Parts: sequence; C-alpha cells; structure tokens
Amino acid sequence: MSYPPGPKGLPIVGSLLSYKDHRTSLQWTKEFGPFYCTWMGLQEMAYFNSIELVEGYMEGEVGELMLGRPEGPLPIGQGLLFGSGENWEKNRIRVREALEHPRFKSKLEEVIHHELGIALQKLDAQLTPDPMRLGDVFLEPCVYVVAGVLLGDPVPLDSEDRRVLLSIAQDMFQCNFRSFMTQFSLKCPMTAKLVSTVLFTELVDLQKTISTLRALIRKWVKAIRQRATAKDSPATKLDEASAIYSMLKDVGFHESTEENEAELVMTMNDMFFAGTTTVQSAFEFTLMYLSKYTQHQQRAREEVDRVAGSGPLSWAMKERMPFVWACVLEGLRLATLTPSTIPHVLTQEVKVNEYTLRKGTYGIGSMCSLHRDERFFPSPEVFYPERHLDGQNIRDVPSYRPYGIGRRKCIGWDMADVELFLYTASVLRRYVITSADDTPPQDMEVKSLICCHLKDFRCFVEKR
Repeated sequence: MSYPPGPKGLPIVGSLLSYKDHRTSLQWTKEFGPFYCTWMGLQEMAYFNSIELVEGYMEGEVGELMLGRPEGPLPIGQGLLFGSGENWEKNRIRVREALEHPRFKSKLEEVIHHELGIALQKLDAQLTPDPMRLGDVFLEPCVYVVAGVLLGDPVPLDSEDRRVLLSIAQDMFQCNFRSFMTQFSLKCPMTAKLVSTVLFTELVDLQKTISTLRALIRKWVKAIRQRATAKDSPATKLDEASAIYSMLKDVGFHESTEENEAELVMTMNDMFFAGTTTVQSAFEFTLMYLSKYTQHQQRAREEVDRVAGSGPLSWAMKERMPFVWACVLEGLRLATLTPSTIPHVLTQEVKVNEYTLRKGTYGIGSMCSLHRDERFFPSPEVFYPERHLDGQNIRDVPSYRPYGIGRRKCIGWDMADVELFLYTASVLRRYVITSADDTPPQDMEVKSLICCHLKDFRCFVEKR
C-alpha cells in the first residue's frame, strides 16, 4: 500500500518539532500538494487542503465516516466540541432546534441590542485622544449575549452572575490552549501549579474556571426546570425564548435530573466558551482590517447611514447592506479563527484517491488553505470585500468555511452572524476608527486561545 506524500518527521515525535503555526501548513501544502499525511507524535494525521478534497471526503456521505473526535481535555469533557456518537448527535439536534425557534431569534436581537447599548455607553465614556484596545470593550457584550440567550433574557445589571461570567471570560483570554503548560494543567492541575511556581510563571486555574462556569449553568438549569414543573407557575414567554428551556423540554422536564443533565451542561459550557471567544476575536479582526483599509470603512459607513439613518439597526437590514456584510465575511476569511479543524477521527477505513487511510487517523481540514486558495481569492492577503459581492448581492464562494467543515461546523454560526453584523454596523455608524500603527495586517501578532486572537491591536476611536 503506497503512503501519501508529506513531511516524514522524526522517530517518536514525528513532525511535532517542525510545526509552528498555520504558515507551516501553507508551506507543506505548497511542497506536498493539497493532500498529505504526517505523524504528530504517535498520531497519524491526514490534511485536506482544497475545497474539492473537503467536499469530497470531509463532507457528504464520506464525511459521515469522519465524525469521530479525539478524547477532549478532562475538564472540558465531551459536549459539542469533543463529543461523538449518539449523544453528540442528539445534543446537536437539540441545540439547532433551540437556535432556530422563531421566539429565540427575536429574543437574540433584543439581547444583542441591550448589551450593545451598554457597551457603547461605556465606550463613549472611555474615549480619549490616545489609541485604545477597542476589541476589549466588546468582550462584555459577547459574554452577556451568550448568557442572555441561554436564559431567555439579559442577565440583570446588578446580578453577581455578570461579574462571575466576565471573570471566567477574562481567565479564558489569558490561556493559550495549544501550549504544553495549559494542556498539562488540564490533566495534572496540582503538578502544573507546582511547576509554574518553580518557574515563576503565572498559570490560570482552568479547572476552577470551568467548574465555576458549570456551577453557574447548573443553577440556571435548576431554576428553569423548577419553574417549568411547578403546577402554579406555567412557562412564561421568557422561558420559551431560553435555549436552556428548549433543550430541557426536549429531554422532558420531569425526567430531567442533575445526573442526566451532565451532557446538556457540557453542551452549554461549549456554547459559552466557543461563542464568546470566536465572536469577540472575529469582530476585532474585522475592526483591525477596517482601520487599515479606511476606504472600505468609509464606503461601509455610508451604506449604514443610507439604509438605517439614525433609526434602529436590525438583522433584517443585512440584505440592504451588502457591502457591510461583505466586510464581515472578508474579516472572517482573513482571520481564519481556527486555521484547521479540531480532528475529525476516522471511524473506519477511508480511501482518498489511491491512498487508504486507516481507522483512527485524524482528518484535518485546513481552513487557512481554503481561505487563501488563489483560484478563488486572488491576492489572498488583501482585504477586499468586493470578492464576496456580485453586484448588490452576496455571492457564495466555494472555498469558504469560516465556521468549520461539514456537520462538525460551529453549531452557533447563525447566532454569530447576527452579532457580527449588528456590532460592525453599530460601530461604523457611531465612530471613525484609525489604526494606531502602520503594521501590515498580515504581520499583526496573533496568539492562540480557543481560537486565533490579535495580541495587541490598538486604534484611534473618534466619535462622529
């Protein structure tokens, strides 16, 4: 049996020492072609680097044979990110049904506008002539929107839950989830804490952070379940707009207990972690590109002014603001928040061209390769929103997968879309943003959290 092309690596460690970041993947694609295999330690990895390979093998019928997952970090468990099999499938369906409910969609916009209004007031109060980290201001609405849609209503301003949630998110943004110390701390927290003390390095207690979040979610679940099962307290419209309520209703309120809710709590945990970090990071990347491509910023602002004026913004306006939406799409393309997929584990042998991949091989879809394929994106490092337009309409670009691949794509992608559109349009209408330096966008320093995140993006913000 012939073996696919790819870097050979070293005994035991494979190509671990050669891989640095997504640029390594792009280099290997140039060297070995769109499909290659290598070993990372003792694990065989198969990389799919073109839309033809992704559609042919990671999506559709063959993709059903690549829905497995490696074992997740111990405190993160299974849930949506690392779960597989029947439980994962049931949870995925429950969440999608909750997110697609008409009452949930209207509540989502209500919660976004509530939190966005608070954030913009805070931003107005913080404006100075000095450059600022604009992305940090929008961490709070990203956090509280996810919590609000789980609950079915904004988290009260005077609630201790707001302080706890923000603290959890701030801890997450201090962690590099790809670093050895972070992974080590997840599996051996006490030993890792001792090592960090000896080495004088600060280490976020992720075990404690995740436990705190799960305890908060369990409190919310318990309160909603009690209201739903109380004879003298029928479900309110508020409860029915809650993602928690919807998922509990599917299980059956009376059959639902703390013991059999563990998987649901894990699912909501994943929604919080992924929903908070990805939206905040995607929005910050979009702001960064708009601050450096001011001609596109001005055109997008004029479109917002023409369509919305000083009236309320809504998701329904997206169709009448194609250039604003194209800016968001282009920001997502260039950010490539997850340069490659979490491994899709082969549940049985799969033949790719003339090669046979063994059961247990990790299939990796490379979004950074898809989003920089010059057949679809000429001059791929340039921020050019027009590439997503066909006249005044948004066009679908085949090699575009900002939220992942196949049935493993981000389950809350449409929720993220609404947030990103409303955040971007709101900032454009209210402020002019200018980059604080002349660093080319592709050279901006990035760090890896749960997803890629700009390390220190600063800009001048002027109120219109």
